[in-house]
Amino acid sequence: MFSNYDNTITVGKALENNKYLKGGKWKEVEMNGRKYVTYSVKFTGKQVRDFLAETKSAFDHTSKPNFWTAWQFNNNLSGFSSGRVMTTMSAEEINQVRAIFKEKFNESDGYKQGDIEPLLTIDGYELVLSFIMNQDGTFTTNMIEPTTEVTLNCFNNFKVQYSPGNIESDQSILRYIYTDMMPEFLGGK
Repeated sequence: MFSNYDNTITVGKALENNKYLKGGKWKEVEMNGRKYVTYSVKFTGKQVRDFLAETKSAFDHTSKPNFWTAWQFNNNLSGFSSGRVMTTMSAEEINQVRAIFKEKFNESDGYKQGDIEPLLTIDGYELVLSFIMNQDGTFTTNMIEPTTEVTLNCFNNFKVQYSPGNIESDQSILRYIYTDMMPEFLGGK
């Protein structure tokens, strides 16, 4: 499993050197008789916006940050209504917000015009990496739990928390840890 990565670098050292994940907090927890170790890192909204400006979508985000952010969030609304994505929004709120976004996108005619008014603000993001402690003192990767917090400016400044779902693939988890891979702040994997 670790063969694709430099096995002389521990997971702890890799996290400390990861551009996006450094500076997190370690915590040991016990659930159902099993010991877990979690590593959580929190980002402010400004940090998230700075990271987004560095991504492969940097041009879209730089030239039309409000449109791009709203478009990404809107793409996740279908996941909210299908139950694939966990959110603090009710089904009725999701439908109301979808209608507002659709109207604003229609008014802006997509990429043909300039940026739109900010429909939402990214307030923060937390990423929790979980490891199962084995009896021999080693650990096994378990999952990554991402949570994004936004304020829907277009919906009476309604505060929303959501998670696009946990990542449980060992290779995906290790890719986050051992590379400067950009976390998905708005959803998707």
